[in-house]
Amino acid sequence: MAPTVAHFLHGLRRALGIRWRAGVVGQPLPICPPGDGSPICSPGTRPCGRRLTVARIILGLGGVLFTSVGAYYLLFPAEGAEAVGIREISAGGLADVRAVYGGLDAAVGVFLLLSLIQGLIWLGLRVQTFAFAGLLVGRSIGFVMDSPEESLQVVLLGVEAFCLALSVAGSKRLAER
Repeated sequence: MAPTVAHFLHGLRRALGIRWRAGVVGQPLPICPPGDGSPICSPGTRPCGRRLTVARIILGLGGVLFTSVGAYYLLFPAEGAEAVGIREISAGGLADVRAVYGGLDAAVGVFLLLSLIQGLIWLGLRVQTFAFAGLLVGRSIGFVMDSPEESLQVVLLGVEAFCLALSVAGSKRLAER
């Protein structure tokens, strides 16, 4: 089983164009953006300076946001569902809200925070960008097809667009080094 997983991860890494840097035994190997000619997180170096700090802040904010939203929906699925306009929900619906809004958001948030802690900034920002893009596209399609009346939906659309822009800006700042 382990070799199969390793082969899958190796293929996924190659398909995404992610390179591994050789590291010191016992330390995590940072993942660098494709085409990067120098190490991002080599021990004892700080090649990115301020750009890396901005990227870390953006990644940290995204991680805290996803983790907080996830924790809220895990603990209070009925209140969370009501807040976004889901009315009269069954027990199965509550379990689904808890899983999708709570569990998935919390998992993404924890992944982003672990990426930050382990120095995998580029990978974390990439995941964060795709997560916010998915939310924004889904909500935009909902606006076109369903015309929601809740003002919260407009606010959430704006928040998701802003967070997506921040994620893209963080990725670009990191790549500008």
